[in-house]
Amino acid sequence: CLPFIIFGIFNNLFHSLFKGVKAMKSVLVSTVIYTIARIIASYILAPRYGMAGIYTALSIAWIAETVVICVIYFTGIWKSKELKEQSRTA
Repeated sequence: CLPFIIFGIFNNLFHSLFKGVKAMKSVLVSTVIYTIARIIASYILAPRYGMAGIYTALSIAWIAETVVICVIYFTGIWKSKELKEQSRTA
């Protein structure tokens, strides 16, 4: 689980960025995806692998949230109308 903590750090970094620019919908969407991925992966992996399955589910959820956060960031859907107008004029 420890090597995958970089994904958790990456997610926290982008959560802070989105909160700073008041893009709370992006934070909400990524957190919900993280929670759903963690629950589904836990239900699939825990019966077979026990606690190791829970830790693996955590890593899978971090990766899923990282993918969602990257899509949100690079598509620019997190930007407010004012921020989009400022980036066009700059």
